[in-house]
Amino acid sequence: MKRTYEEFIEFVKAFEEQNCFEFDEEVVEQPDPMLPVFSYDATFRDEANYKTSVLISFNGLVGEITWEVTAGWADAVNEIEVLYDNMFDRKCLKPLVATTERLLKLRKHLQEAQADIALNAGYMLANREIDISDSRELISNVIAWADEFVSLDSLTQWKAEDYMEAIDEFAKEKLIEHYGY
Repeated sequence: MKRTYEEFIEFVKAFEEQNCFEFDEEVVEQPDPMLPVFSYDATFRDEANYKTSVLISFNGLVGEITWEVTAGWADAVNEIEVLYDNMFDRKCLKPLVATTERLLKLRKHLQEAQADIALNAGYMLANREIDISDSRELISNVIAWADEFVSLDSLTQWKAEDYMEAIDEFAKEKLIEHYGY
């Protein structure tokens, strides 16, 4: 069955959101404005937070959505195939459970990092080590810093004590840099 540009956009958006990234339609590329051929450089994030590029393309001449995974990661290929099947072919639902479990683990890891950074902020604020005039800015920073930390720490196999020291040190550096006296 031929796919449409709108379905391509829907598919890319779903893939980005499934991997905890924001979709930006302005990043869709069309090399030749005379041809209905488009591509989007998406990102796959595995449960250990390693990332790889996934080029998702749409050829409007034949109505085809295709993808190419950098380094050929099997889990990335599987995830995008499952997503495609679930969105368009509706023939496989079982592998979606594994993808959902991976995303829940990643979300929990991000939330844990956000909580740890926020606790450091509260402690440092109470001890007058930092001054926060805009709480919304702090919340935005905590979210961004947690994502940054999780990206950095994906290369490390932590023991519980080492993780706490690392997140505390990371949080204190960021908080002093942005809100220190």
